[in-house]
Amino acid sequence: MGLLGAVLRLKSGASSPILMRNRPRVSAILHRLIQDGHRKLQVMIDFDYTISRYSRGGVPCDSSYQVVEASPLMPNGFRKQTLSLRQRYLPLFENQSIPEDIRQELMQTWLRQSHDLMRQYHVSRKDIPLMVKLSSAALRSDVPEFLTLAQEKKVPVIVFSAGLATVAREILRANGCLLDNLTIVGNDLLVDSYGLVTGVRRPIVDGINKSRLLASSHADYFKRDDHEERCNVVVLGDSTGDAHVTDTMRNTKAVLKVGFFVQNAVDSPSLLDQYQDEFDIVILDRESFSVVKELLRLILSLAQPRKTN
Repeated sequence: MGLLGAVLRLKSGASSPILMRNRPRVSAILHRLIQDGHRKLQVMIDFDYTISRYSRGGVPCDSSYQVVEASPLMPNGFRKQTLSLRQRYLPLFENQSIPEDIRQELMQTWLRQSHDLMRQYHVSRKDIPLMVKLSSAALRSDVPEFLTLAQEKKVPVIVFSAGLATVAREILRANGCLLDNLTIVGNDLLVDSYGLVTGVRRPIVDGINKSRLLASSHADYFKRDDHEERCNVVVLGDSTGDAHVTDTMRNTKAVLKVGFFVQNAVDSPSLLDQYQDEFDIVILDRESFSVVKELLRLILSLAQPRKTN
């Protein structure tokens, strides 16, 4: 089975299969990535539940927003109100029968109200590191090794998130993963002269607009001399929208899309089917990054060295 056989042998656990609907397409993309080598490669990764764990031992982990919203450092009134918002809006946002523009409007309303509560309850920027420490948020296993592999070959990694970039940055820092090849894009907290949160940098990034905003607001990133020729991309995400992050990028040649399916596959067969339509590779795993770490290692180790005259 050759290269695809090597990919299929990458296992994050006995209960975490790798799904590929179009194997000839995956094989062609992998061969191009290997042929072109690391100098033409970049990596784009979602944060919440892609880099970070969805659960640990079956217990749900905090998202970047929940690190603040559920923090024991905050008053009960704040935690109750933010939980109420989550319980109200999250099911609506995840309801695929609601038109996308309506779901995005609901998401924007939710995020604005959450940011307002952070301002009203005087969330302090200096408390974020302790909030991270006290939370259940955690990186997937093998994320540090994956990022180190990319850094060693000077492969740029951009983390795109509809979550709180300020928190994501702190989680990565706490794990020694805030490396110099890493760029983080998301909702950055704004603070006043006292370090108290006043809101987030506009526009607000949500799960629907993040791909479009990434291309428009960070055009300079993709035009940098060391990035512009990187026409091959490995995209990692946990929602079908993540699969479209490269749609507005110019000059892409080979794009390998890898999706983490964190829902219950038995209870959500139609959603799993949709993931297999959107992603080249689907991994059923909530805690590990080992498959994509080994996938990157495979690509980099087999890459052909560039010939010199």
